[in-house]
Amino acid sequence: MGPNIFVGCGGSGIGALRRLHVLLCEDHHWRKRMDSDVYYVVADTELAEIRDFKAHVRRHAREARAPFVAAIPLSQGVSSLQSPVTEAFGGLKAPDPLTDGPEHRHFRHWWYHPTTRDLYIASKLTDPLTKGAGQCPSISFFLAWKEMPAIDRTLRTVVDEIIKRRRDGAPLDEANFHIVAGLGGGTGRGCWNLLAFKLRHFMEERLGDKVKLTAHLFDASVSADRIARRPDTKTAMEVNSLTGLSELSCWMRNDGAVDEYPEPHLYRLPHLERPFD
Repeated sequence: MGPNIFVGCGGSGIGALRRLHVLLCEDHHWRKRMDSDVYYVVADTELAEIRDFKAHVRRHAREARAPFVAAIPLSQGVSSLQSPVTEAFGGLKAPDPLTDGPEHRHFRHWWYHPTTRDLYIASKLTDPLTKGAGQCPSISFFLAWKEMPAIDRTLRTVVDEIIKRRRDGAPLDEANFHIVAGLGGGTGRGCWNLLAFKLRHFMEERLGDKVKLTAHLFDASVSADRIARRPDTKTAMEVNSLTGLSELSCWMRNDGAVDEYPEPHLYRLPHLERPFD
């Protein structure tokens, strides 16, 4: 049935993988197969979360050979969005949609101030990005887009490790990917969809239709304890969840519905200042 690659996006996604790993370690069937059939890929802006997860995997595996863990540190070497946004777009003013060509598509769709046209750089975020995305999905969305070449190299490393660890030495001919992310936070909500598209494209080039990609997503309702401790996070988590579910519903409606809906529904990102509009 092929190896299982679990991709944890953001703190909530990685937290779910921590609990999954404990269960796998306690299961006799999976415990003896973890080194060859279980692989983890963790993507986060909070670098400490990635380090803690690696230590957690080693600690609970104990005498068994631990699963391979690949990291995607989205905020590596980045303290704020100003530098990478300026580097990517060449300035802090929004482009003219009438004169810029299709190669500037991402630039044209990036958030900007409606009056000054200053590009969005999450200037109100007080902590460095290495401590998280501050419940702002646009941060991890941009960083995942920016780090796509590095993500590609990480996936190649995972595939190489799978082949190396296969007991029979056979080439990789099928695989199961499981993306795990919370929609209420910032990092997971912002980067899971880009990672999903990249994973599908990357693996379909190698395995065709023998790759199985499943997303396990959960909304703010699973974080009631966190909201109780931090009531100030409630609105942001609920808005992130609602827009995430809205995005999913548009994808499902568009998928395979060309005949029924000649003009597919277009999902538009919410206004940063008026997310309920």
